[in-house]
Amino acid sequence: MPTTLEPRTMEPLAESLLFNRRWWVDPVPDWIIHSLDKATIRELAVNQLQLQRHMLEAQLKSIEQTLNILGKTR
Repeated sequence: MPTTLEPRTMEPLAESLLFNRRWWVDPVPDWIIHSLDKATIRELAVNQLQLQRHMLEAQLKSIEQTLNILGKTR
């Protein structure tokens, strides 16, 4: 079993660790916004911000766990 990663095995790892801040899909289509009243638009905006907050919290937790794992390999 090799103790170091070969370059060809590093590439998929590097690609999988790229940060993509918009990997979730907005469930509300853009065209519907024009037919909604301001209160509904505001409610949707709050909902979207809450969704982004939860997603970022999950990503941060994952980053912290990854750093912890990587710290153990030194």
